[in-house]
Formats: sequence, structure tokens, C-alpha cells
Amino acid sequence: NLMKRHVGKTYCYDEFITEEEQKTLRKYILSIQDMMGHAVSNGYKSEYDVLIRRSIGTVRLKQQFNLEPIPLVVDIRNRIIELENLHNPILHDSYLGDWFGITDEDAFVEPHTDEPVEPFKDYNVRRYNVIVSMPHDGGQPIYDGEALDVGERGMWMCEASLVKHASVPNVGTRMRLNVSYGFFVPKNQYNAN
Repeated sequence: NLMKRHVGKTYCYDEFITEEEQKTLRKYILSIQDMMGHAVSNGYKSEYDVLIRRSIGTVRLKQQFNLEPIPLVVDIRNRIIELENLHNPILHDSYLGDWFGITDEDAFVEPHTDEPVEPFKDYNVRRYNVIVSMPHDGGQPIYDGEALDVGERGMWMCEASLVKHASVPNVGTRMRLNVSYGFFVPKNQYNAN
């Protein structure tokens, strides 16, 4: 019985996951944090590279550590596929897979877009972001220059290759944790609308 809510230039679903699922995901993301790669600022400002931003996708978890994500991760993806009707010719992101992110105190995601890679140049990258934990303050997603009012257990839609996105710097010692579910949407589906 989920309500879609418009927020900035996109939309979200509040309370997309239950409190129980939130706890399970939180525990899982923290359990794999030592396997995660440390993100650097991609030339944004090198002094930010000391801030803790870690992430890993399910593809690399499988390749490098031979680990499958917990079933809940897949259950939530299937929920998103049904809710958003992400069936053929839309593809699940087979490059990164589903992606787990941690940002710590003062850290943030700098403004960027995610370019599609070969052989997916004819697709746009769309990501559905589930917020598992938010910091005491800050941490909101920024989408096309606008901070979005979405909170813990919410899910929001990001046209990641079309729209610049980022996050507000975290305030306080509580980490921001999220799961980002990626899909490749054929570019011709956009021209049709």
C-alpha cells in the first residue's frame, strides 16, 4: 500500500522497507564494510579523499569474494521491479549490480552523473536508492541541485546518467548507509514519452 510522493524533480516512496528489514540491511552492510573499496573524490577536491566513503557492488562481491548478497537484498530488488514495472527491455545493472554505500562523518557524495559503459551505451542508468540509515543531520540526496526530503527506510528514483546527483555532507558520527539498485533503461524509451 505504498504511496508515491513527488520530491524535487523525482519521486520517492516513504517507509519502503520495514524497521525489521532496515535492521537486517544495516547489520549486513556493516558486516561487509571491510571488503568495500574506498571512494575518492574523482578529482572533485583531493582534500576530501580522507573522508570515509566506502562502497561495493554485488558484481564485485561475487567476483572478488565469491559472496552472494543476503536474500533480503534480492527480495527488495524484486519489489522495486514489480512496483516500477522494470521488465524487458529494461535490464538489471550487470556492470555494478546492486550497490552498498557507507558515508561517515563529514563525508558526502560529490555532484556527478553515472555514464553507461560498453556494451550499454544505448541505455540510461537508472538507480533506485533505499536509505537504510541517515546521519544525525545532513545526508540528504541532492538531485539536480536540490536537496530531497527523503528519510530512513525511504526509496527514491534517480536518473543517474541524465541528472547530476550528490549528497549533503553528513553531520555527526552516525553513518549514512544505502543500497542502490541499478537498471539499464533503453534510451529510446525516453524519446517515446
